[in-house]
Amino acid sequence: GLSYGEIGYSDMKLTCDGRMLHISLDLENKGKTATDEVVQIYATVEPTDEKLSGASYGRRLVAFVREKDLRPGETRSVHLEAETDTLKVYDVVRREHILPGGHYHIYAGRNAYDEELFCDIDLEGEAFAVRDLSRMVPAYACDGYENVGFEKGDLNMTAVTPGYDTGKSAGLTYEKCRMPEKPKAVSMILKSKTRGRVELIWNGSVLADWSGNTSSPERPYNTYETPTEDTVMPQSWDAVWTEVECGLSSLPGMSEKEGAAAADGTLTIRMDGDVRLLSLKVICEGSQNIHI
Repeated sequence: GLSYGEIGYSDMKLTCDGRMLHISLDLENKGKTATDEVVQIYATVEPTDEKLSGASYGRRLVAFVREKDLRPGETRSVHLEAETDTLKVYDVVRREHILPGGHYHIYAGRNAYDEELFCDIDLEGEAFAVRDLSRMVPAYACDGYENVGFEKGDLNMTAVTPGYDTGKSAGLTYEKCRMPEKPKAVSMILKSKTRGRVELIWNGSVLADWSGNTSSPERPYNTYETPTEDTVMPQSWDAVWTEVECGLSSLPGMSEKEGAAAADGTLTIRMDGDVRLLSLKVICEGSQNIHI
């Protein structure tokens, strides 16, 4: 966006027809040399949905145009268009991009830090979907993560495993979750050959904790009709994908008679050791443990 002349920006206007942003502004060459100028349009947002922060949305380039041969003293009107699709973000629950509602700041300048000329506009947009914990939640479909790895899992899903920093727990964050009424346990599909640990935290309080391994003697035995005293057994068993069930710790609002009412919040998962997590769901009183 740099030019050899001194270019002034002024008289910015902004409209939206629902599908397109229409931006116009004036450029003035205040220098003594003919020059080109690359006009750049950036967007930030103050979202109405608390799940999305302005910091996480960032500042994104939505349009640009190169104006050529601006003569000394010339003032030129410039018109740009940007699809509202360029303002969209990914909703991991819906598994599609949505336009978040909020107060948008549209900046015009020669670079991302040029904030002298801007217009504001309110867009209705959509709210992020609420994640229903009574249904199967893929572990990889998180809103934030720290020190994790992703690898091929089972059931055509990606598994999550602790990262390379072995001295630090892996962390997964799932925002805007709905805890169902009368939860009694958490069901997880995971795999661990030696020993691993998975801790689930609901709104800052420990919800459930699992540790152990899923090594199974079934696979080695399947290669023999009947194990005998002369059978040479393997040094270690293979780990298999296993559905484990953990009882819940007390929840805010839970009583022994009525259980906990449905509530929204944030679920955090901490993982340590040799463990690979595929999915999870909350099991309620009276419901069948079907992991779908």
